[in-house]
Amino acid sequence: MNKSFVILGIPLIVLLFFAANSLFVVMQASQALVLQFGELTRTIQEPGLHVKIPFVQDVVCYDKRILNFDVSAVEVTLGDQKRLVVDTFTRYRIVDPMKFYQTVLKESKAKTRLAAITTGTLRSILGNTDLGQLLSAERGKIMHDIRRQVNTASQNLGVEVVDVRMRRADLPLENSQAIFNRMISERQKEAQEIRAKGQETSEIIRVSADFERTAI
Repeated sequence: MNKSFVILGIPLIVLLFFAANSLFVVMQASQALVLQFGELTRTIQEPGLHVKIPFVQDVVCYDKRILNFDVSAVEVTLGDQKRLVVDTFTRYRIVDPMKFYQTVLKESKAKTRLAAITTGTLRSILGNTDLGQLLSAERGKIMHDIRRQVNTASQNLGVEVVDVRMRRADLPLENSQAIFNRMISERQKEAQEIRAKGQETSEIIRVSADFERTAI
């Protein structure tokens, strides 16, 4: 009986081992590339259980949902020579997984490339934009132009940029400090003027009181 078990068990174990290396699951939010010695054999967009040739074919999965990442704050000089520190984020999705695999391979490298493209585009467009335009209703059109140019420049990565948003635009630290110092100086000047007027009024009241006392 033990001999029969061994005879039947070994092929079964081998079969299970090959099955485990032949079957793979593509999740609902994923897309997959099946590669054979580095060459694409097929792209899988549908979720479910799929089959590959064990030890010959490899599977690479990518997210097909919209992904987002923050772009490090950068200092830009506007068209009117004012400087701003701009904080943005970018949203994108992988639309050509094979091109994505060939150019950047993984999401971390894609984010680095997209961040560089976004920063360059931001400097280019805002360099021709005045602060007044950026603070007006034109801001929506400006951000649309930035997204469009970033998307065009990113197509060779196999991605589609669906949104670029400016979360915050602040003055550089030295400018903010200078404005803060000027505000303090102005408040101190106002306080001195108020004290001077108070002293003048106090002197008038004192002189008037002395005059009345003398008259009485």
